[in-house]
Amino acid sequence: FQADRYEEARAALSRALEADPEDPDTNLLMGRTLLVLGALDEAESHLSRAAASPGGEARFMVPHTRALVRLRQRDWNAAESFLDRAIALAPGYSGARIARAQARAFLDRIDEALGDLSATAD
Repeated sequence: FQADRYEEARAALSRALEADPEDPDTNLLMGRTLLVLGALDEAESHLSRAAASPGGEARFMVPHTRALVRLRQRDWNAAESFLDRAIALAPGYSGARIARAQARAFLDRIDEALGDLSATAD
């Protein structure tokens, strides 16, 4: 992911997925790469596979990344739902709270958005 080499990362991850198409960590990384590249439907496909597979290094990152896809699609309710799941899995991860604040602000629930932002300062 360094030096904006996302197309190279995509190619490398594709090769890794040929060897093990259900690997949750590789699917998560592919989903995150595709999110940056703007291939949102394809990103969601890989994130769904990552969510369906047991284990994985950063389980909370799957719903967090799925929420980021939904934010890009302007689906605020779905984003909030995925972020609720990410926060339940990793309550101390501020990135999910910040993203949920964004979704809630777009839903015109400013007090809840401010609550999320306040919780990141603790």
